[in-house]
Amino acid sequence: MYAKIFSSMFDGTLATVGPWEAVVTFQQLLILCEPDGTIDMTIDAISRRTTIPIDILKTGIETLEKPDGESRTPDEDGRRIIKLHDERSWGWRIVNYTKYRSFKTPEEKREYMREYMREYRKKSKSGKGMSGKLGHADADADADADADAKEGREKHPKTGGRKSKIATPIPDDFALDEDLSAYATTRLPDVNVAGLFDQFRESCKAKNRCYVDWRAAWRTWVGNFVPGSGTFADGKYPKQSAGGIQWQ
Repeated sequence: MYAKIFSSMFDGTLATVGPWEAVVTFQQLLILCEPDGTIDMTIDAISRRTTIPIDILKTGIETLEKPDGESRTPDEDGRRIIKLHDERSWGWRIVNYTKYRSFKTPEEKREYMREYMREYRKKSKSGKGMSGKLGHADADADADADADAKEGREKHPKTGGRKSKIATPIPDDFALDEDLSAYATTRLPDVNVAGLFDQFRESCKAKNRCYVDWRAAWRTWVGNFVPGSGTFADGKYPKQSAGGIQWQ
């Protein structure tokens, strides 16, 4: 397994307050965990795999399980890990693993922008163009329009070639359901889903956008807001707060 380790780990309270065992243990858990951030292993097993003494791991895990009001991620009261089962003393889930795993490296961001501009030039040459300015999330939603269209193509029943479905404006009955909501909250844990979906519908209507697969269009829209995505909408989504919707 492998994991993205960010230098910001050494700037937060995990490193500045300590103990140092917590940083060392956290790094090992990041490497050993599954793609969903779970580590279904005992401390003894982790020690055997990493050769790190059990007492160091115990101290680290004890710290990682504690609330931290100064943590960058307020989920679970700032805890870095939580137990998978209350009745067991082992097995954990890294609270913000999927969030940081989705962050793009500088090279990934550059590749995203190269692909974005290739699509932009293709659309410009074809006369389709990209509506609006490049400095807003609306422009990002158009960036993957071709990808959305490809998802809606099917083979012609006689020739075996490609037959494209017709792109349509957003249907009146296209509403937020459990699957659409889950897709958003998995990638943006603190998102106000209703607020983001309203923004999506209003933008699509205002720009008169047409897509073949509107569920795919929603997934593209959500992906543009993921922090570290490298898009112009990076992190600028409606968030949950005690006082209602909070925009950042």
